[in-house]
Formats: sequence, C-alpha cells, structure tokens
Amino acid sequence: TIPAPGGVWSDTIVVTVEQDYAGLLTNVVRVTSREGATAAYTETSRTTIFPALDVSKHVSAESVQTGDQLTYTLRVTNTGTVDLHATVTDTLPARVAPSGVVTWTPVITAPDGLWEQTLVVTTEKGYTGPLTNVVRVTSDEGATGVYTRTSQVQATPALVVTKQAQPHTVEAGEQLTFTLRVTNT
Repeated sequence: TIPAPGGVWSDTIVVTVEQDYAGLLTNVVRVTSREGATAAYTETSRTTIFPALDVSKHVSAESVQTGDQLTYTLRVTNTGTVDLHATVTDTLPARVAPSGVVTWTPVITAPDGLWEQTLVVTTEKGYTGPLTNVVRVTSDEGATGVYTRTSQVQATPALVVTKQAQPHTVEAGEQLTFTLRVTNT
C-alpha cells in the first residue's frame, strides 16, 4: 500500500551480470495498482568486458656465484573482468641451463585468478656478468604484459699460494732460494 498523496514505495533488487557478457542491459518496470493506475519506467545500462593482467617474475637471489642455481617464479594475475586464455613465453638467459624459450598456455580465471610457475636454472661455470630474463604474456582477449628481470653472476676470487725452499738445508753463509707459486682457482 502506498499512501496518497506523495506516498513512496521503494525496493532494491541486486542482479549479477554474466561474467563474459558485454552489451546493453535493459530493465523495464511496470506497475499497476488495484485502483487501475499504471506506470512504466525503462533503464538501460551498458556492460563491458575488461581484459587485464599483471605479470611479474621473482628470482631467488639478486646475485649468485658462477655455477650456482637460481629459482625463477613467474606470476600472472588476472586483474580484469573476463577469463584469460593466455600464452606465457619465458625467454631464459643464454648463460644458464636450461636456456632458450619456454611457453605455457594457461587459462586464468577472473577476477584475481593467479597462474604461477617455478623454474630452476644453473648458471654457466666460469661466466660472470648479468643474466637478463624476459617473460611476455598475451591473451586471446587482448590483455598483454612484459616483465624483465636481471640478476648478476659473480666469481669470488680464490688464490692458492705455495712456497718451496731450495736446498732444503743450508749452512750459514750459503744461498737459499725460495720459489713462490700463486694459482688463481
């Protein structure tokens, strides 16, 4: 019952739009009272699909010794409103094993779906310098992302020193010769 004059009746109805729907939503309200009064109101809304993602790559250490292992963890988060059919391409540095390009094709659900992959690589023995790793993500829905991660391979210098005396026994006034040998290991 709506009291007259100026009476108001109100109700709130919450609906959920299908996840992959994009387009117009038209809602029509028709009211008929017992006394025969009628009214109608039409409201139109537009929904859009919003594909988006966030890509990152974490490394177990910023700096390692030559020949050591590194663990890379790739993460792709769906920050959009639609499931993503993604292609993740990881270009590993040339100075690690394994190296080359690794590809995955995950489906990452919306919203906030997370895809994660871990890779363990071993740095090339004797190599020192930067290791640059690039991960690229594309999706059928149009979302893209690139993340570049650089770490360092170092070699800690190590020396071995030996000393020999010739002859081993000498008398006062005789010459003694020392031979020093330094090896970089």
